Amino acid sequence: MTFPGRHNLSPKKKISSSTGNGSSHVRSPLKGKGKDRGEDGGTSEAQKAGQTEQGSDERRMQDEEALARLRKRMAGPSSGKAGLAKDQDEINKIIYKASKGSRFFLKEKETSERIERQIESMLADKDDIMSRVPPDSVEWRNQEKKVDVMRRDLEATRDLSRVVVHADMDFFYGACELKRDPSLSGKCFGVGHGVLVTCSYEARAFGVRSGMAGHIAKALCPHIILVDNDMKHYIETSEKVMAVMHEYDPTMAQASLDEAYLDITEYCESNRVDADEAVARLREDVKQATGLTVSCGIAANCRLAKIASDKNKPNGQYLVPANATDIMHFMHDLPVRKVSGIGRVTERYLEALGIDTCGDIWEKRVVLALTLRHPESFLAIYLGLGKTQVAPTERGWRRSVGREHTFTPTSNLEELLSELRRCADKVESDLEEESYHAQKVTLTCKTSSYTRFTRDLTLGHRVWKADDLFRITKELLLAELKERKLTLRLIGVRAGTLIDLRKSQAAGSIENAFRRAKAAPSYSTAESHAEQERLIEDEERQLRLAIEASLQDRSPEDGPSVEAGLVREIKTDRPDIRDMRGEKHELLVDDSNSMRSDLVKLEEHEEGGGECPICGMWVRWPMQATESQAALALDEHLSGDCQTGANAEASGRDNGGTSRLAPIFDPRYAARKKKRRIDSYFIKPAGA
Repeated sequence: MTFPGRHNLSPKKKISSSTGNGSSHVRSPLKGKGKDRGEDGGTSEAQKAGQTEQGSDERRMQDEEALARLRKRMAGPSSGKAGLAKDQDEINKIIYKASKGSRFFLKEKETSERIERQIESMLADKDDIMSRVPPDSVEWRNQEKKVDVMRRDLEATRDLSRVVVHADMDFFYGACELKRDPSLSGKCFGVGHGVLVTCSYEARAFGVRSGMAGHIAKALCPHIILVDNDMKHYIETSEKVMAVMHEYDPTMAQASLDEAYLDITEYCESNRVDADEAVARLREDVKQATGLTVSCGIAANCRLAKIASDKNKPNGQYLVPANATDIMHFMHDLPVRKVSGIGRVTERYLEALGIDTCGDIWEKRVVLALTLRHPESFLAIYLGLGKTQVAPTERGWRRSVGREHTFTPTSNLEELLSELRRCADKVESDLEEESYHAQKVTLTCKTSSYTRFTRDLTLGHRVWKADDLFRITKELLLAELKERKLTLRLIGVRAGTLIDLRKSQAAGSIENAFRRAKAAPSYSTAESHAEQERLIEDEERQLRLAIEASLQDRSPEDGPSVEAGLVREIKTDRPDIRDMRGEKHELLVDDSNSMRSDLVKLEEHEEGGGECPICGMWVRWPMQATESQAALALDEHLSGDCQTGANAEASGRDNGGTSRLAPIFDPRYAARKKKRRIDSYFIKPAGA
């Protein structure tokens, strides 16, 4: 079975086709006698010249397609956005030209080429398997039946009883500035100078977006106006917005300064209003309180609500009816990139398999089942399933507290240590504010060529003071500098393996862990302040990641990561079929009575993360990570450390260390049969 674009992924790869018996051969002219053939039956010079010209055309086409993919990657999250005044290809070319020759460009080009090699390896494995499992064979029908069972099991988990709302402020940072300076109305403007925090809808029509470098924004829109950002003002406005939303759902989940999830089921019942009317009231209340508008998506789960909130932006709302038929219709033609959980790299893998829309997931269900791991996650997307429980982030999810600073690339030790000290001071303040101690200290660095690496030290005692944090990270940095010369553009300190002092104090085991000169604020005030500090840190981190998406390697808007695929050994007279790691699995025989579901019932894991859908390595992220954090972890892994085919042995050698989000395969996870949420973004099979 062939796939669109399969032979275009590698310019140097010969075009091959599969024969009926599973073998492959290079396409060549038909053999026979004629005036175009030599006396010995060989190919004539004219034919050779024609073949050479054809090969050159194919290579040229492949090079153009590779360049188009690189331009699209460099365009980042703006690629494919609606409402553009310029053609997207033209926008991509401008961004490409403005970035070409920079270190970022070289890093992005290297990343793009690495992804294509990984995809080529994945597709080679897929072709090998597909040659042994032709369509309409017994094995193929086995897989269809297994997927049907998975679908039935997933359908059984569908919960249509809740009314979930995703509220997303319109043009939040820009709207705050517009309210303070109405003269900006109708103009192309952006908030921020070096990097844009946001931009007006007029500027977006030219391809400008949040997280974009100012000089690239000016290349796209020369008349854009850039204004300073004021994070303090944004936080104050956010507090007013969230206070209004809290009246509709006291247990709402704030995702960022301008975004929240609410469950208004009880509100609708107690006030005897339908969901549309309740959300219309909420939007009006927010506007009255702040003068700003908010767009909302209404659905039976968080995933659908988030997608729906983008349907009628700005200042609108969209309801996905709470019945399976309408939900399936809503999802069918939706591009997979629109789904929270599918980032740019995952999108590229799916694209290589011929999957562009959610409806394609079902059309290619057997290919997914044979090629990747655990297709139930993708099936859940196709079916429009998602998390239905909305609750505020619990304090216990936190695994680390850290600070990072970006600066002009330098190798000056004094400057690096000064930045390191700044980070250590802020981490001490954060630990004290949130009442944590740490037993692990991590140094985070990014080189001038955008290569990120970490070095850490696990301690036998607790630390929380800046002096200790600085001393440890300084030693780690000096040890690294002895090994090689470094020019850094980012440095950071992270305190991990946290001990929650509030829990300890509640149990009476620790008293006055942080003695202060003045009385501490009340718990509720401190908790509120700590939560705002966390949101500020998350906002700053999201902005930094947006910058890296625009000028470096990934997108902060990428949704939660998705794992898929199930490769099994087939018990027939055919040769053994193995998955990409060479492991054998049993496929159930073609007997409907013996069919069972491989769907794993899931619950929270004490340590967040999931398997890579390609190489099976464990990719870590916080247990209650946001959708963006989970997706970024997967995209970073797929972009750099994913072990596929020949890349497996060489994986992890080039940066000399473990990335902050780097995948770590831990045999503990392979032995566990714990359950996790059904809508987890990676599904870990029991006993895998």
